[in-house]
Amino acid sequence: MRQGAERQWMPRAARWVAVLVGTVVSVSACTGGHPAPGPSWTTPVATSSQPTASPSPTPTAPAEPAKPASWTTGSDEAAVDAAAYFMDLYNYVRATGDLAEWDALSDPGCEFCANTRARVAEVYSADGQLDGGTVTVTDGALIDYTPELHVHSVQFSYSASPTTEYDADGVAVRTAEGVTGFVIVEVGFAGDRWMLVTGASRDEPVPPLERSTS
Repeated sequence: MRQGAERQWMPRAARWVAVLVGTVVSVSACTGGHPAPGPSWTTPVATSSQPTASPSPTPTAPAEPAKPASWTTGSDEAAVDAAAYFMDLYNYVRATGDLAEWDALSDPGCEFCANTRARVAEVYSADGQLDGGTVTVTDGALIDYTPELHVHSVQFSYSASPTTEYDADGVAVRTAEGVTGFVIVEVGFAGDRWMLVTGASRDEPVPPLERSTS
């Protein structure tokens, strides 16, 4: 295991330009990727045989995710743990509108972070609610490491459940189907904690990074 606790992370511009579309992001990677399909929002249309409003659910607010035990170390394994934590935090802020920790741990240059914040703030500042859209990640693997910037890129397989957006009156105003694919999360170690640098989705995986054992 390569330890990197002595490293200091430096902010960087995102290698991928991420644009939030509903649940996850669609993005073109500079390494030959292409835009991944994101969920397509639709607006419910009322007819004479349909009610114009359906009451929103009253879900139990999820608990804020706990940081992993490896949070204060800078190893490859800790980077994977940190990336998984940020995906849990993403689910939490979308379900609750609580952006305090998201803001504290987002790189100022992270467009994915800013887009997520803007979307969540837009819904919850108007007393709306996002229901569903939970992103589940598996198979975390390091796919890149930039030593001069001290940034790890971690890839997961993901699935996102269908999403419904409700307005302040409990009316379903938009929906999005569930999606699957691969998500790349870039994290930087800041000496005693991790920061979220960017996030991006893909429809094809990137090969894992091969480390020399010598």
